[in-house]
Amino acid sequence: MPARGEGHGDGRGEGRGARRRQEIVDAATRVVAERGIAGLTHRVVAETAGVPLGSTTYYFATLDDLIEAALVRNVEEMSERTREFLENAEDDDVARVLTALVARWLGPDRECSVVGYELYLAALHRPGLRAPARRWTEDCVRSLQPHVPDLHTARLLSHLVNSIVLDGLVTGVTPSDDEVLAHFRSVLPASS
Repeated sequence: MPARGEGHGDGRGEGRGARRRQEIVDAATRVVAERGIAGLTHRVVAETAGVPLGSTTYYFATLDDLIEAALVRNVEEMSERTREFLENAEDDDVARVLTALVARWLGPDRECSVVGYELYLAALHRPGLRAPARRWTEDCVRSLQPHVPDLHTARLLSHLVNSIVLDGLVTGVTPSDDEVLAHFRSVLPASS
């Protein structure tokens, strides 16, 4: 009997299984964006994905398995977007680049941010989610390190980005660019 998500050895089933698994993770992500983590069930995800309920439980035996898969995928996506944003920034002013990044997380990439923080906070009560949740912070720090003077500054800026974005998502109040820029300028040395 093939392992979950694997085909029958001819190569065709493996791709189909991987696609089905990805469809389910995509659907779980949409459910979290629309309903929050509390609204995530195998049944709702199956309906959203347009697959039989048995498919969701075949690939993800428990809800925690499904939440972890969605969290890992979201961490990968947010990390990649952050890294690319920092690497491709035309401005050498780190404070301005981070201000633009915050505007992006609270604007066009808001849904990705909402899902990320919903899943991140789920780790409070699900210890199995703590390692992938921690990875988001570590990836953010790694992306910032080449652009700032030291590791301490990268960590501080990562926490500041997360704090500003989370506050904006929760309160519904998007801070002005000038306000965000002032926060970053207070952390960065004048030469950055």
